[in-house]
Amino acid sequence: PYNTGSDSFGYNDKFNHSAWLTFMKNRLEIAREMLSDDGMIFIQTDDNEHAYLRVLMDEIFGVNRYLNTITIKAKASSGASGGGEDKRLKKNTEFILLYANDNAQINIQQKPYPLQIQYKYLLSELDVSKMNEIQFVKLELEQYITEEDGKETIYRKTGRGGEEKYTAITKMDTDINHERITTSRLITDVEYYQNMPPKITPIRKTRYCFEYQNQYFRLDIFENGLQLLEVEPTTEKQPVTLPDFVTIEKDVTDDTEYRNSSIFYQLNSSIQNKIKKYRPTI
Repeated sequence: PYNTGSDSFGYNDKFNHSAWLTFMKNRLEIAREMLSDDGMIFIQTDDNEHAYLRVLMDEIFGVNRYLNTITIKAKASSGASGGGEDKRLKKNTEFILLYANDNAQINIQQKPYPLQIQYKYLLSELDVSKMNEIQFVKLELEQYITEEDGKETIYRKTGRGGEEKYTAITKMDTDINHERITTSRLITDVEYYQNMPPKITPIRKTRYCFEYQNQYFRLDIFENGLQLLEVEPTTEKQPVTLPDFVTIEKDVTDDTEYRNSSIFYQLNSSIQNKIKKYRPTI
């Protein structure tokens, strides 16, 4: 129950907070006993009891079993004030609390999604005038890399239109067709700079993202002039069709020399070992 006093449930929907918490506590404790070792539980509510429900579920299921709060758009709103319906802001979102037993959590964390099929080319020439005839998104990237337990983490700052976003992207090699698996999460600017090893030079490059012949392209132009073009076809059997404004020097798809990590360590070759061993304190 949402405890709003207006739901059409077959039981009391007009509890005060303490009575509602008792009502839910009894039922959630039963649900906890019924949940299998790899089970997960989703509970949807709105902001009337969301904060109270979160504390209650932390107590019953354990804070370490909380996975996420999913925010959903429940209905459309017309303007911030709800089209003049009242003086309060329009409520058009609801929340789903997600908790999972230990085994379910482990399964989720051990199944990162594989990267899409990618091809990478080293460019020898770029016709800027022709390139300017197409639509593209321009990004300014700065990034550095750390390694731990066979995993490579790229800490990236992305700038666009005066705004900046920070992400941590973890990659790991697999034994299947030389593929790599990746996970990504948003971080704060504080975490970005705190994780940066001392005395390193980050990679800085301009990235152009565009579509051409139903394929997605990323063109990276590095500070030192290096130009790399990555392609993601939409299907496995689709042949790569390269734009007419680029001249390819060679295919470097499987050449580890042109990975971000190799470029970064070459840029910081004198302190490579320090970078790999560096463990930040946050």
